[in-house]
Amino acid sequence: MKNDSIKSEVFIPEAPRINNLRFRLFRDENDLPEMVRITDALRDAGQFLHVVSLEDLTSWFQHPGNCDPRQDALFAELNDQPVGYTRVFWEQEETRPARIYTIILRILPEHQGKGLEQALLGWAERRLAAIAAGHPQEMERVYSVFLTEECSALKKALETRGYQPARYFVRMRRELENLPEASLPEGIELRPALPKDYRAIWDASVEGFRDEWSSTQVTEEDYQRWLTESSFQPAIWQIAWDKQNNTPVGMVLNYINALENEYYERFRGYTEGICVVPAWRGRGVARALICRSLAMMKALNMREAALTVDSENPSGAQRLYLGLGYQPYHTALDMRKPMPANPA
Repeated sequence: MKNDSIKSEVFIPEAPRINNLRFRLFRDENDLPEMVRITDALRDAGQFLHVVSLEDLTSWFQHPGNCDPRQDALFAELNDQPVGYTRVFWEQEETRPARIYTIILRILPEHQGKGLEQALLGWAERRLAAIAAGHPQEMERVYSVFLTEECSALKKALETRGYQPARYFVRMRRELENLPEASLPEGIELRPALPKDYRAIWDASVEGFRDEWSSTQVTEEDYQRWLTESSFQPAIWQIAWDKQNNTPVGMVLNYINALENEYYERFRGYTEGICVVPAWRGRGVARALICRSLAMMKALNMREAALTVDSENPSGAQRLYLGLGYQPYHTALDMRKPMPANPA
């Protein structure tokens, strides 16, 4: 273990002068509970809303996509105890020649604002720049960090490094009383999602989200990870099928996060993954599926439903949700900056 520790240690030039502080690469699945612990602490401090389970981090570790966990994740340790981490990955945009180089950064609240943000961001940018050096140079390339408004120390560090808000995302919720109703258009039927349907539903969701802002190409690794995530709950999905072609054309990929409900002492279901393929848009498919999802959540003894929407969604999704009784309660943002053509 001592040799592994030495080999995984990383020199960080921006590291603050803190006694017994060191940085090391992610090692194996034994690091995952530490990532959960750090995220839990951020949630307790109001800087992170969701409960991230060990199950979901294990899914990431087993199906990492455009990421090598042992090279693309770094821990900050104080007295051999992890106090923060960052991990990075990249994605290809779907509709234009651009690549997004994403940084996820988490630091325990009591260690924020002491220089760890700059140290971890510096390493993450250099790691992504090294990865990008092997990619087509003519593409537009940007660094991206998603955070909540409450992450003031991280936001300040990002602004210092030249990041600016690129997009805002609104979290919305509604109580499950006085529920709306809407009929499905002719030619549509609903039926349960069976294992033989998963790939077709996945492909339809890819088509349905293709024209969203900054939509990215998906990989087989993404699909396999999707199948193992805790939010993968096909028994409560609402899927619209084209009767004539026997293909899925719209969906709400509902889920219930039991750990989150237990933590917050509430009964919430998520009406997420809402999309309709272009050929069926404008006919009320999404509205009807959401109405059925709300009624189903109430039948499952949930008391509220929630979702997240791009504040500038071109299809007017936020207007649809407001019309169905959802109200904003929180805002998150995607901060970005261009990656230099020849980063140092």
